[in-house]
Amino acid sequence: MKRNLKIVCASLLAGLALFPFVSCGNKAGDMAEDFKISLNETMLEMNVGETYELKVTISPDDPVEKRVDWSSSDEGVASVEKGTVTAKSEGEAVITATSNGVSDTCKVTVRPSRAEEDNLPDRENGNSNDEMPGGTTPENGPEGK
Repeated sequence: MKRNLKIVCASLLAGLALFPFVSCGNKAGDMAEDFKISLNETMLEMNVGETYELKVTISPDDPVEKRVDWSSSDEGVASVEKGTVTAKSEGEAVITATSNGVSDTCKVTVRPSRAEEDNLPDRENGNSNDEMPGGTTPENGPEGK
């Protein structure tokens, strides 16, 4: 009888020792493998001064942590706050959304503002955009002064 009791106790202890290695449901490691984050855009072209709201999709719908951290590779070109990208100066930046250790990115190309584009020289003939063909301007007309 004592021998049977020892065997039962030993079996129970062995089963309890193995318990931490047996689990049900989602482990933290499984979550990282199953978790996905994606942005609605992979590339954006914007003019200085414009804003655009990036949308983020997280799956599964019930992640452990729902917080999304946003960052920009160059805050001087494009900044981001809660998914809203603001184009600040001409250049390129990469916007990154991160949640639960998983990230997705969007490349942002910022061009001059439309007002700045209107005042840029015409690259084909070196004239400004407000100069008419033949070197005339709106003030002096096509006939000259």
